[in-house]
Amino acid sequence: MKFQAHYLTDVGRTRSHNEDFAHSDPEAGLLVVADGMGGHGAGEVASELATNAVVGAIGRFVSGEEPAPVAEAVEPAVDDEERTVQAMPNPVIQVVNQAVSEANQAVYNENKSSGFADGIGMGTTLVGLWRLGSLREVALFQVGDSRIYLFRDGKLLLLTRDHTAYQEWERNGRTGPAPPGNLILRAVGLFPEVKADVRIQSVHPGDVFLLCSDGLTAMLDDGEIENYVREGSEDPQELNARLVSAANARGGHDNITVITARFDAA
Repeated sequence: MKFQAHYLTDVGRTRSHNEDFAHSDPEAGLLVVADGMGGHGAGEVASELATNAVVGAIGRFVSGEEPAPVAEAVEPAVDDEERTVQAMPNPVIQVVNQAVSEANQAVYNENKSSGFADGIGMGTTLVGLWRLGSLREVALFQVGDSRIYLFRDGKLLLLTRDHTAYQEWERNGRTGPAPPGNLILRAVGLFPEVKADVRIQSVHPGDVFLLCSDGLTAMLDDGEIENYVREGSEDPQELNARLVSAANARGGHDNITVITARFDAA
């Protein structure tokens, strides 16, 4: 299938600098969005470090510079009802896990060199899509509250689950007072290890994938995003511009990054 992808990142209306970082390489089939945190001079470092580490690790595997790691079975978490963790041994998932681990180590080492204790310092969210050669499949991975959507047959599907206290509160029946919506429970670089959600997703002709930071989803709900994709999915570049413009029109309270990718029959 033909594969096209475009990205757009914008500082938004209220931030003085952009801590998001994106990588879009349709030829290599790799897309990444990272939303850094930690303030000026830190968040943007974390997001770029993590993204470059992922790109480098997967690139070494694709080029044959490094062999695939030994595939080990991964048991889904007890509360993983959506089965976002692949249970069967799969070398692709092992490669992705290794890439995210290297990204985590790169940011974590930078924090340590600056004297920060665990859980303090800069960090970043991370979402990515890796096209698996000529297969009609992609590997998706996520840490944090950046998201991946799939638009198929006129419907927008959320393929990731936010790693936030608010999301866990909802999953647990909304017991007690609601936590802040932006309290992230999992991020790259704050601790020695981090666990990514990884899944293999089938691809159909006409599928549109949307990777974005929460600067978009905090301003537009899923129904609104679905309408924009439905009206403009033929042109990923134009769709990105419309989504970013709409988020800014709502206030643009955060940096906004969007990658739109489209698969079509050859």
